[in-house]
Amino acid sequence: MNNKGWYDRIIDVLNAISDMLNKICCVIVVIVGIGMTASLVWGVFTRFILKSPAIFSEEIARFCLIWLAFIGSSIAMKRKELTSLGIVVDRLSKRQQKFMEIIGTILLLIYLVIFIKSGNDAMGIFRRQKASVTKIPLVYPAMGLYIGACVMIVHALPQLMIQIKEFFFWEKEGGR
Repeated sequence: MNNKGWYDRIIDVLNAISDMLNKICCVIVVIVGIGMTASLVWGVFTRFILKSPAIFSEEIARFCLIWLAFIGSSIAMKRKELTSLGIVVDRLSKRQQKFMEIIGTILLLIYLVIFIKSGNDAMGIFRRQKASVTKIPLVYPAMGLYIGACVMIVHALPQLMIQIKEFFFWEKEGGR
């Protein structure tokens, strides 16, 4: 028999979704990383060996970097490897540290929601614009920002729920 309450079951479902998205993001990062490396290698090869630079390679690499940065950030968030002010938080009591984790996650969620809202508004503009060299619609590079932020929200929700649970039930389990 399963003794988990509704709160724990929601956390489990959100974590399962987060885990699945994280695996997909890891594959995307590898593929985009290979694409960016190939584009840069091709650009160097054509510039210095063939003496006729491939003008599109830099633009492709830049678009790949956008995807790498934001999808990679979502992976770092899942692994809890984003930068933090550890030197400040480490000076607090364990209870205060847990409270600051909650505040930090809530602020991150607020930022991501605003970021996505602004990104949603900008997508209409990006759909009409094209890159100068490759003529790729700018909506495709911009989708990396948007997707990365959405995945970060999915990763942040179960983390926040766990942080809240630990904050309110930690003392009952012998924490101070």
